Amino acid sequence: MRAGLAVLLVVGCLPEEASDSVTGTPRLDAATTDASTPAPDAAAGDADPDAATLDPDAAAPDPDVGFQAVVDRTCPGDPGCEAGAETTLRVGAGAQIISDLGYEKPLLEYLEMRGDCNELQGERCGQLERSFLLNCGTDRLCEGDEGYPGPDEDGTEGDRDEDAVPYYDYFRDCGFDDICPGEDGYEGPDEGEGNKRFEGLWIAGFGLNRPAIGVHDHAWARTVAIEHGNTLVTVTSVDAVGLFYDDVKRIRVRARELLAEQLPEVDLDLAIVSATHSHEVPDTMGLWTGDVDPEVPIPQETGVKPYYIAQLRERAAISIAEAVGQLQPANMRVGRTNTGIDGFLRDSRVPRIINDEMGVIRFTDLTGDTIATLVNWGNHPETLGGDNNLISSDFAGPLRDGVEDGIPDSVGTEAREGLGGVCVYLQGTVGGLMTPLRVPVLDSEGSEIPDKSFERNDVFGWRLAEHALDAVEAGEDVEDPAVIFTTSEFNIPVFNRLYHLGFIVDLFDRELVEWNDQGTIGPGNTPHVRTQIAILRIGPVTMYTVPGELFPELAIGGYDGSHSFGLDIIDADDEHAPDLSAAPSGPYLNDIMPGEYPWVLGLGNDELGYLVPPYDFVVHESAAYFVEPPGDHYEETNSVGPDIVPRILTVLETLAAHLHDAGPE
Repeated sequence: MRAGLAVLLVVGCLPEEASDSVTGTPRLDAATTDASTPAPDAAAGDADPDAATLDPDAAAPDPDVGFQAVVDRTCPGDPGCEAGAETTLRVGAGAQIISDLGYEKPLLEYLEMRGDCNELQGERCGQLERSFLLNCGTDRLCEGDEGYPGPDEDGTEGDRDEDAVPYYDYFRDCGFDDICPGEDGYEGPDEGEGNKRFEGLWIAGFGLNRPAIGVHDHAWARTVAIEHGNTLVTVTSVDAVGLFYDDVKRIRVRARELLAEQLPEVDLDLAIVSATHSHEVPDTMGLWTGDVDPEVPIPQETGVKPYYIAQLRERAAISIAEAVGQLQPANMRVGRTNTGIDGFLRDSRVPRIINDEMGVIRFTDLTGDTIATLVNWGNHPETLGGDNNLISSDFAGPLRDGVEDGIPDSVGTEAREGLGGVCVYLQGTVGGLMTPLRVPVLDSEGSEIPDKSFERNDVFGWRLAEHALDAVEAGEDVEDPAVIFTTSEFNIPVFNRLYHLGFIVDLFDRELVEWNDQGTIGPGNTPHVRTQIAILRIGPVTMYTVPGELFPELAIGGYDGSHSFGLDIIDADDEHAPDLSAAPSGPYLNDIMPGEYPWVLGLGNDELGYLVPPYDFVVHESAAYFVEPPGDHYEETNSVGPDIVPRILTVLETLAAHLHDAGPE
């Protein structure tokens, strides 16, 4: 991508191309900030981004001197978290739909006219067409247009509020139920009706101005609860482009409130909450808003709708309480497999290093019925691309459905029975950048399934389900699996000056720490954000959270080409290719983890953007974060800065060593 400040202020995850639409509007993805209300369990803080200013000459970050990781809690072992005499493994599962709520829809004729929409949307899809802000009235003809009859008689042309904000015409203004007077089912005015403001949802992950027009398959919050002795943990996966630590804490607080009401004797020791990173669900981070001028794409307000993020947090908390309420004696089976890259994966940034390992855990009750199946695999859930307007969990949906209910006989799969229970998909090493875009998916006859279609997405997910079912069948039963976890909360400096601007213009509502909010942002006064990492061991499986999109090589190495699948790890004629002689020699994160089955929980407990290996972290010399330097360095423009990975590595090394000392052999 080659773009200026106005564009880069709002950009995100880009596999390769600079845009995903004919308009050239940049695709957006991971950010470092939270756009929701303060967490009830978090300190209010003194940060006031409106009072801060930027030092225009600041470029170099403060040196990261003296950072030390601190182990906050270990269970069992710490006071108040003793081992207990009971050694029976107990497991429960819960699942809650998030996206079953009312919201306003746009008029379909305002979507872009395209020739590559999915099979359900006809010729119009994706972003609102570039003229949607012209405010020409209901006839969509402005003065000077051919056939212009004059101002609209209904007064919709050029109408504005008292602050001169236009009343746009791309929606009907019928409120959250999207039912207007005189239509079937109309029961009177509802919330948002007649306020001349779009009360719809903006879909995250690609470009701005992409409104939701309906639901193809719902976004979910899915949780497994695991108890051994006196230690109780939950692992939740939410269909979201990302959740921030502030929101994770809100979910934890609400879950404990529900448990206090329903099961007052229960003490929840740890709740891990991760995001699937779907690019086809409403914005939960703040970047993917609408009503943004395509010519100057600078958002003026967050893309997070309060009613949606509130429901997401509530349903996630309910899924946690539901899972805990379903705890019962259980057996555990663990397996793993390799999917390969054909039909699944592409690495859009050199060095080409791909982690295709899939991990699975199946928990069954004492009769052999499935309670839950956990699947861990890394890739961007973006098979539907940036022109889809129907809410979807992307490939996570058919993957989970295939594991639970079985795989149907389709153009690309044969019928196969499922396992029942609740399937939880956990994101893995998604950075790098791992993508299914531009990956041919063939049907059973060898013909390519149309790109960005729901048919392609279904076959993609069902084939992943096949791998998961194979891994369960070939797996091993685990006798008396112990449960132990350790956590560390710490601060990370935010050097990305685009994110500084986001804070200043109130795009984000995340608490900032370790800075003077009345001073100038720059060396010596760098904002920090608070985050958390956890390592959870369940028998031979060790799950470790990372607060963002981890490059696979940080977990598995592969600089020798061993994970490049016969592809050139770098291109011989690439003058900007990274110097692999400077790459770390290991051990890598999976190597230092205890247990036989290391799992990366990507976007676990936080989303702070891309986690780029330090040896290959490069920013523009004179316009750091505002402009990409030569080579493959898009991901740096969506990272908090060069200190994040070294701090994460330090924390994980400390926690892993502590777990080795405290955990089972």
